[in-house]
Amino acid sequence: MNKKTQKFTTKHLLILLGIAGLLHIISMLFFINADAPSGGIDAIGPALVYVFLFRIITFWLPIIIGIGACLLWLYHNQRKLFKYAVIIITACLVLYLGGRHIYDNHIRQIVYTPEYAAKNSYNHYKTSSYAEWNESWYGIKEKYQGVTDTPCDKTCEFLHMLLDDMVSELRSANIDVSDLEIMQQYIDAIMKERSGEVPVNITGWKYVGKLSELVSTPSYSDDGEFLLNDTSYRELEEKFKMPLCSEHQYSRYYDSATAQFYSWTSAVIVFYDDGTMDIVII
Repeated sequence: MNKKTQKFTTKHLLILLGIAGLLHIISMLFFINADAPSGGIDAIGPALVYVFLFRIITFWLPIIIGIGACLLWLYHNQRKLFKYAVIIITACLVLYLGGRHIYDNHIRQIVYTPEYAAKNSYNHYKTSSYAEWNESWYGIKEKYQGVTDTPCDKTCEFLHMLLDDMVSELRSANIDVSDLEIMQQYIDAIMKERSGEVPVNITGWKYVGKLSELVSTPSYSDDGEFLLNDTSYRELEEKFKMPLCSEHQYSRYYDSATAQFYSWTSAVIVFYDDGTMDIVII
């Protein structure tokens, strides 16, 4: 076998690029028409595998084949350009990874100020306002699931999503979410910017690092961690001199079978103009 037959020609390059393109198109069509995993918690694992395979087969594999084919062609036909290509690709990777590290660990902390967070806050559904969120999320639930949540239900859910996403952004920026002073600044900024959108009139709020700071620990709790009970709710009402809001579709506090207010969770106590309050978990 001579050297000529071993050379990676332009024809080989075009064949591999064609294979990469076909792989992308065919896999896209396959995944679009495939039955994606659906359902409750049991479907989370299969759904993650589905998304992982979709990204690998549809995007990364064709890209790797395409780049590899181009580098092979350059190696066999343009050795000098091949060296430059390797240097450029290596430099780009180093710059990208280094820049990402610097941005995530230093610049992002400077950029993501309380004012920036308030102006650019969003929720899980990537909507920019309460009205859009209500239409895209609760509109579907009300139409197809018969959900009739109250304005207070929607207010608590919207604020929870908004604040929960803010905490995720703070963690991504390596900002200490355990620092109560820092958290208070961000929560104040977002609440001032967004609380006027909800359907009930909010007159104030209080951030709490742990709900256990506001209530006493029950005698049955050995480690100081517990689920808030009716006694805890009464202590909260006595502390803030106002009752917990009862305008919810289901009982949110007293005699509730679904309440998930644990002593170790952070929360924002939201005060309404009718003299009641709600607990919004972060």
